[in-house]
Amino acid sequence: PLLPLRNTVLFPGLFKSLSVGRASSLAAVEAALATEDKTFLVAAQLDPAEEAPPLAGLHKVGVRAAIKKMARGEDVIEMIV
Repeated sequence: PLLPLRNTVLFPGLFKSLSVGRASSLAAVEAALATEDKTFLVAAQLDPAEEAPPLAGLHKVGVRAAIKKMARGEDVIEMIV
């Protein structure tokens, strides 16, 4: 799964809290949770105003992230990756 990030950059080896609320992003997190290692790819969006960026709308370099902790809210997932 691929999670586009708005106004955020994730660097390798660091912990970061993320709030996920877009339907496509929630689906990516759910797909990651269904895997044994609970990992997904993240890449920063070129245009943070874009609601559903295509692959061309993402930076070419991303990071593989692993979900360490998470909490579900109403229409949002808070997690530490």
